[in-house]
Amino acid sequence: MAEQTFLERGDIKVTSARVIFGGQTFALAGATSVRGVEMKPDRKGPIIMMLLGLLCFGITTIIGIIWWFMQKPEFVVMFASASGEAKAYTSRDGKLVAKIVAAINDAIVHRG
Repeated sequence: MAEQTFLERGDIKVTSARVIFGGQTFALAGATSVRGVEMKPDRKGPIIMMLLGLLCFGITTIIGIIWWFMQKPEFVVMFASASGEAKAYTSRDGKLVAKIVAAINDAIVHRG
């Protein structure tokens, strides 16, 4: 059976046999599951900066607030196989990660 492509975008390619992220390739034959995960940013730095600003009445409060709002979540494609789970791809684009996960699921279903 010929290899069918489910998604091809830049250096990302999902086919019925494999998933390619740049130089990293995952075989679908060993895939047990795939999922998208949202990784929240670490907010400790901005919180400490804001607290220091409140204690010292300084500009650091404003810097902490700006830092807080500049932080964006990352979205990760988690690829699971018999050998364990791996972070296959990371992006700030949640819609792209959802498309990749859907394409991989379609490819797994297509393999039967």
